[in-house]
This record gives sequence, C-alpha cells and structure tokens, in this order.
Amino acid sequence: GINADTWGIFSIRLCCCVSCLSMRKGSVNMEFSDTKKPSVVEATKKKLFLGGDFRAWCSLVVGGLMLLVSGSLYSFSSFSTDVVDQWHISKTDADNVVTVGNIGLCIATPVGWVTDRVGTRWTSVIAAVVSFLGFFLVYLMSLKVIAVNAGLLCFLFFIIGQGSIFTYMPALVTYQNFPERERGKIIGILDCLFGLSALFCSSIYTAGFADSTNLSGFFLTLAFLMLGLNILGAVCIKVDNTSASTVHEDGDSLDASYLALTEVDEGLDSVVNSPSEQPADVPIQQLILRMDYWMVFLAMFFMTGIGLLFIYQAGFVAESVGQKHLDKWISQIVSLSSSLSRIAVGVCSDLFVARISRGGLMVISAAMMLLAQLLLVFFMESSLIVVSVFVGIAFGSMWCLTPLMVSDQYGVKHFGSNWGTIIIASAVSPYVFNFFQAWVYTSHSTVVDGKEVCLGVECYRNTFIYSAAINCLTVAIVVWIALRFRKRGQFL
Repeated sequence: GINADTWGIFSIRLCCCVSCLSMRKGSVNMEFSDTKKPSVVEATKKKLFLGGDFRAWCSLVVGGLMLLVSGSLYSFSSFSTDVVDQWHISKTDADNVVTVGNIGLCIATPVGWVTDRVGTRWTSVIAAVVSFLGFFLVYLMSLKVIAVNAGLLCFLFFIIGQGSIFTYMPALVTYQNFPERERGKIIGILDCLFGLSALFCSSIYTAGFADSTNLSGFFLTLAFLMLGLNILGAVCIKVDNTSASTVHEDGDSLDASYLALTEVDEGLDSVVNSPSEQPADVPIQQLILRMDYWMVFLAMFFMTGIGLLFIYQAGFVAESVGQKHLDKWISQIVSLSSSLSRIAVGVCSDLFVARISRGGLMVISAAMMLLAQLLLVFFMESSLIVVSVFVGIAFGSMWCLTPLMVSDQYGVKHFGSNWGTIIIASAVSPYVFNFFQAWVYTSHSTVVDGKEVCLGVECYRNTFIYSAAINCLTVAIVVWIALRFRKRGQFL
C-alpha cells in the first residue's frame, strides 16, 4: 500500500499546482482587462438596428441625402422645354446636353479608384468643388453672363455628371459599415434614394421655379445644395472596410476571432461570416482578366440597355398604338416600381440567402424582363401598364443586386473601382440599343411636313423581337453567373 508520507507529499504538490494555476488565471484576467475589450453583453449593447453603431447610421443618413441629389441630371426632362425656349437652342442640342451629362455620370472607374485610394472624405471634397463649379457656371450662363453655346453647355453638363458620380460613390460605400448579412437592405435603401433623385429634383423645380421659369434660381439652388451636402459628407461619412462583420470602437478594428462571439442577432445563429468566409479583395487590374467579371459586366450591359430602351421610348410607343394618354402614367409607374423593387430585392437577398443567391434573384429579374419583352411583341396595345411594372422591377433589381454581387465576390477594399467599371456598361448600352431602335423606326416611318411619323405596332414590334432575343441570351448569362457564385445549400 501507499504510506502516509507518500500521501502527504502528493497533497503538497497538488496544492502547489492549484495555486500556480490560480495565479496564472489571475494574470491572464489582468492582461485581458488591460486590453479594454468589451464583454459580450457590452458589445451587444453597442449594437443598434441592423448591426450598425451610431457612426454607421450617421454616415448612412448623410449618404442617403447625398444620393437623393446625385441623380439631378435625370430630372432634365422637367425643365428641358424651358431650356430650349429661354436659351434658344434646338431640341437636338438639348438631347445632346443630357446625353453628354449622362456619359459624365457613368464614367465611374476613376471615381471609384479615388474613393478606394484616398477615402470618402477627399472624394466628397472633390465632389463639392466639381458639382458646384458645374452648376454655378450654368447659372451664370442662364443670366447671360456667359454666352449661351451648345458646345459649352454640353461640357458643363459633363462636369455636372462627374460631380454627381463623385457624390454617388462615397455615399454608396457607407454600406460597408454594416455586417454582411444586412448589406442587401442597406444597398437597397441607398439605391432607392438614388432612383428617387430625379423625382426629388423635379419636385424642387416644379414647386419653386416652374411657374416663373426661373432657371437661374433653380441651378443656383442645386449648386449650393450639392456643395452643402458634399461638405456634410466629407465631415460625417466614415467608412471602415477592414472587416465584414466586426464591431468598431473608437475607430479601431477589434480582433475578428474575439468579435465573432459578439455578433448576436435575434432569430439567427450568433456567428456569421467567419474570417475564412470573407471574399478575397481583388483589384480591377486582375478582374479585367477574369471571365466571371465580364459576365457580370455583360449582364448589366444588356439589362440596362433593354430597360432603358423601353423607358426612353415608352411615350412614343404609347402614341404609336393610340395610347398617348398613358405616357405620363408609364413614366411614374416605372420610376415607382424601380425604386421600391431595390429595397424589396435587397431585403429578400438577405432574408433568403441560405436558399437562393444574389445571382439566383438576378435570374428572376432577367426572366421578368424577358416576359415584358414578349408582352410587347404579342400584346403591345393592351399591356403597356403591366410591362411598365415588370420593366421597373427588373431594372431596379439589377441596380441593387449587381453591386451586392461585386462586393460579395470581389471584396470591399477595391469596391469603388470594381463597381465603377461595371457602371460604364449602363452608359454605353442605351446608345447602342437606341441607335438600333432608330433604324427600325425609320424603316417603317413616313415623312409628313418634314417630320418622320410612324403609327401602329409595326413601328416597334421588330425592335422588341430583337430585344427579346438578346434578353434570352441575358437569361443564359445570369444563370451561368448564379451557378458560378452559388454556395453550399443554395438552390440557385
């Protein structure tokens, strides 16, 4: 047996081990307290709605206000007739002005690069200077201080377009302050506000300047509005994209492995987006060599081209089939359905992410656009309202889903330049499709009193047949994208 001395020695050694462990544990606790890392309860209390803290929500609100005015160029139709009448330029010149302005708005790769490299503050400062300069010079032209010249006016609207995209980009990247599981909702809200910017700016002109056709006052108002909001953005917008699902305290990123414990969400498992699941940050110079990126570019090219073809020609289509009284309704329905669909699709992309990917939702959008084209081919006279709803939903969904997909697949570090390059597709495609449409329209029209006139469904049927065929190709492309980016457990 074991004698009493042996038991005594064993007991002494055991007590010493326990004492050492207790001292070591106390030392670890002291080291942990020195780092001032919050407890799980404290970190949870710091979380607000949708996983964002106060700084994130402040940036989001200011960014939303910036987006609400960044699409002011799209309100040109509300005062285009006053521009033609007061400045004595032709309708063709007025069309060229808004066309060049749209090109300036969509040349976004350099703007995205600036946002990625120097941050949102200096991008907003540039936006403030450029947009104010553009609108203020147009204001001086409206006062005849600068002689009215169509070429100069096109250049000034190009500057305004660049100022608008410099305003757009830092406002959009505020989504990066929120956890990845909430980003669909956030981008949906931001895109909705951008989609409503035309209505907002048109309402300003209608309410305050239309009765007196006070173009100079309107342009001066936009100049100071853009200046003020961009300065506010430079001060208030803070974006930290160092981690997709971390809680930030005093601007510093905490350790991701520790913070995985603090991601508490009602109704969901507490841990999402572990560091191993984060996408690699791929710069644009590598993406331009990848087929999947160009497939996303082509999907955006075709979907925006087909959607804008109907949006731009809807009034003429309604007139050609004897439904001219619907032209105002069509534009309002498309605008409303496009804006609301951005929020709805963003929410759905977060809610059903376990079963269907962003690419899967894009397939549904492309199929809805195809259905709209087929309705125009076979039931053009009686389907314009339904088509307007379908086109608006599909068009708005693409503007929500595509930046989400770019962020999900290629990371957030180079999001500005990656997404900015794809925006170029939306600038080029309308002119390609509209050039083709003009050729079809001319082939069926007759000249009456020096004007081309075309009445009947044949004026546009062939156009929509071709666009439906292209839409079939688009569906195939987005199905490929969805299968390529599908994750485990997702149906599509």
